[in-house]
Amino acid sequence: MKTTISSLLFLCLSFNIYAQNEVKYFWSGAITSTSAKVNAKLTNPSTQVRLVVSNSSSLTSPLYSGYATANDANSKMAALSISGLTPNTLYYYAIESDGVVDNSADDIGSFRTFNTGAFSYTFVVGACANSSDHTVYTVMKNLNPLFYLNTGDLHYANPNSTDVNVHRAAYETEVLSKATAASLLKTTPIAYIWDDHDFSGDNSTGSSTGKSSARQAYREYVPHYPLAAGSGDAAIYQSFTVGRIKFILSDLRSERINGKIMSSTQMQWLKNEITTGANQNQIIAWISGVSFSGNISDNWGGFTGERTEISNYLKSQNIKNFFIISGDAHMLAIDNGNNTDFSTNNDNPNKYPIFQAAALNRPGSNKGGTYSEGAYPNPSSTDGQFGLVTVTDNGGDEICIKFTGYRVTSGSTSSSKVVEYIFCRTITSALTVSGSTLEAESASLSGAVVANNNRGYTGSGFVDYINASQDYIEWSYNTTLVGLHNLTFRYAHGSTSDRSLRLEVNNTTISSALKFTPTGGWSTWKTISINASLISGINKIRLTATGTSGPNVDNLKITSSSSAKYEEQNIENEVELYPNPVQNQLQVVLWSDNKVVKILKILDSNGNTLFTKNLQLKAGKNEEEIDLSNYENGMYYLYISEYNSRKEVIKKFIISK
Repeated sequence: MKTTISSLLFLCLSFNIYAQNEVKYFWSGAITSTSAKVNAKLTNPSTQVRLVVSNSSSLTSPLYSGYATANDANSKMAALSISGLTPNTLYYYAIESDGVVDNSADDIGSFRTFNTGAFSYTFVVGACANSSDHTVYTVMKNLNPLFYLNTGDLHYANPNSTDVNVHRAAYETEVLSKATAASLLKTTPIAYIWDDHDFSGDNSTGSSTGKSSARQAYREYVPHYPLAAGSGDAAIYQSFTVGRIKFILSDLRSERINGKIMSSTQMQWLKNEITTGANQNQIIAWISGVSFSGNISDNWGGFTGERTEISNYLKSQNIKNFFIISGDAHMLAIDNGNNTDFSTNNDNPNKYPIFQAAALNRPGSNKGGTYSEGAYPNPSSTDGQFGLVTVTDNGGDEICIKFTGYRVTSGSTSSSKVVEYIFCRTITSALTVSGSTLEAESASLSGAVVANNNRGYTGSGFVDYINASQDYIEWSYNTTLVGLHNLTFRYAHGSTSDRSLRLEVNNTTISSALKFTPTGGWSTWKTISINASLISGINKIRLTATGTSGPNVDNLKITSSSSAKYEEQNIENEVELYPNPVQNQLQVVLWSDNKVVKILKILDSNGNTLFTKNLQLKAGKNEEEIDLSNYENGMYYLYISEYNSRKEVIKKFIISK
């Protein structure tokens, strides 16, 4: 009996110790359409820590990550990764240690995987946090953003020390342990690049004695995207893609040395990332961290040679779809692109808007500029400021982005708008339909997944049907050319039996069993073609598995099978143009019920875009004059679309001189 009691006592004590290994802090990041990372701090060491993920808040039918180790060497911080998730899905997660799930309400987090292809979303932007217990974090959380972009100075611990524990403690005491910040981070994945105060200290550089320790702590504690510089003691620059926007995060502190703001390796990486994004028809969002404009020595004003180098590169590559988000300066500010050209001759025709979003709660300061929409320093450290970025992408040739800067007074859980700006960019020409190729990996997916384990694909990968039935790929294709089109699917099929997919266009079945025959191997690609009628506007083209799974699909090529040209359609009384015929100056009158952004284009008779302008309309009558003096005689079209709807107007006019 004595032995039994002693054994029971031992078991109880063991269980208590075991049960005490709870999660102290956690946050998520590095989200993609199918994967996520979570970094979690435990109270006790463990060699068997894993992530438990479910689409139910009760964690039923969970998925599991692989095991990780939390020990004294990494400050008991487990870095956990999981893949195989479903796009555009809200997931709940908790941490399991030694077989026990810490699933108390406070220890369950959530994130949403990104959708595939084109989609609309919002994210919040912040920088410069004096204290991470401000209600500004509550306000950001309540907006339910897809992710939280922090552009630096996540904290102001100024951890200039060779002791990695100093840097580790800064993340814990200044961020993860603060109630309002922790609440945001439990439900909103982070994308984060540092600046001076969270790297080492005020105006710190790559000469900082604590550089290596800062880099180590970042790798241990932050759920980050793959670091392009590699493992070990290296810079932390990285990139990721959400929908049709590529985000590039530059490390402008740990390589700042010998009069350079970044290494030549990072500079070349930045250029390559910009070019790759442009070639993939993406808008590029560059996260600079510090102000790109102005003459402040600690910002890009102190590195004018490299600033010119970047500007010259953007000009030489004719990069049009590019904008900048920065922090460091304790203010909200927006420039429409009129003050961002630092090329050698200041003659780049492309405009690059800048959104400056800070400070989360630091005293105000005005750095950089000039800013076309104004600069608004934080009134005091008791107030908070942040940015909200709204991406409107309906799958057509235009993506519109809205910058909104908000202020939160101390103790308040409501915000007031300080500044706002909307701009739109053309991704692909939806008005030129001949030879348009749509990659499968950029389409909307259900069940099917993006893969790249077989050779010979175009783009960044192909799509693999996982389940026998109901998996689908759905492309969105925007055109004004009505009529018959040829749809050509490029695919690989390494099995021996035919696989058939149901083809639907705009919810109408074109083929209930479009047959994909074997190609002789999963790296051997062939095509299959079929005709279908398309409407003016966005067309939904879907391939669905019907019982035999499907082949690997690489892309869809769409060409017109008709000789139709642009015809006048959807004529609205709200648009007037005169004179018609016109010689040199075309007058356009647009009536609007409210403030709205519209895109105006001039097209030739073949549908080629000759002129594009974004119009920010006011309520009532709006007038626009277009100079046609350099245009030849002939028939042209005026095309106007609304950025957040399918509403469009096409009017014909004649130039006769």
